[in-house]
Amino acid sequence: MPSFLELNKNLFSDVQYTYSRSVPIKDIIKDDFVFQPVTLRAVEQNPKAGTLVSPGTKIIVYFEDVDLMPMDIYEGAHVGYAGKSAKEIVDKVKSNDAVKKIIEKTEKSVDLTPEEQVIMGAFFAENLGLEINDNDPTKSKKAAYDVIVAAYDVMK
Repeated sequence: MPSFLELNKNLFSDVQYTYSRSVPIKDIIKDDFVFQPVTLRAVEQNPKAGTLVSPGTKIIVYFEDVDLMPMDIYEGAHVGYAGKSAKEIVDKVKSNDAVKKIIEKTEKSVDLTPEEQVIMGAFFAENLGLEINDNDPTKSKKAAYDVIVAAYDVMK
């Protein structure tokens, strides 16, 4: 059964997307990374709808009931996130001051210092049970780190 994402055209700039009806979430997020039916409802965005933005501008969309959002809904998510909720993962981040500081400061895995990579690697292995293997894109540091940053931003 397809899952749907309710998108109100007033929530998105005409420059980016314009939807006035329900659209299959798989049209927005790649099939490989949606493992279960999920319904999310966008309730707000920043910058506000109607604001002209240049291509590549980061737009933050706020959803209802993000506590129920699975981690594996994110494009490129590490396979180890399957079946785990974003709330479960983000709560672990918030309880670890060193990891929280890194995630708030560094948006992309490629920008991590060697020391930060060691801290994050230990966190992924010990706290989340993730195997990191950069030769496998579904188990890479990027698949683990970049997605956890995105989830943390959504749930702040």
